Amino acid sequence: MDTLIDSIRAAITDGASDDTKRAGASACRAILAALEATPGAPLSGSTPALNVIATLGRMDLNQLLDVAIARLRVLNASNSNAPPTPSRGVSFPLVPVPHVNGGDRDG
Repeated sequence: MDTLIDSIRAAITDGASDDTKRAGASACRAILAALEATPGAPLSGSTPALNVIATLGRMDLNQLLDVAIARLRVLNASNSNAPPTPSRGVSFPLVPVPHVNGGDRDG
């Protein structure tokens, strides 16, 4: 459910892309279907999770990153009182490359 609400939040931000707005509209429809369902009866149509997955599947990488950034901004705003956790940094192991002694490469 949080994913659907986050899609709606991303869709109503200033400068939201058309695809982000479509994802938000789809999330609204999924929530409405869940609210209108009869208790104990299966939801009509597809499930909200499938709607979100289908919408995300139609997005390109930049659109997915926009949604992820919007989600992270929401999380950051909700955790603004929490102290930042220190970063571990990035570590790349160095692997020795064997040297081949095999003569002249030109000939």
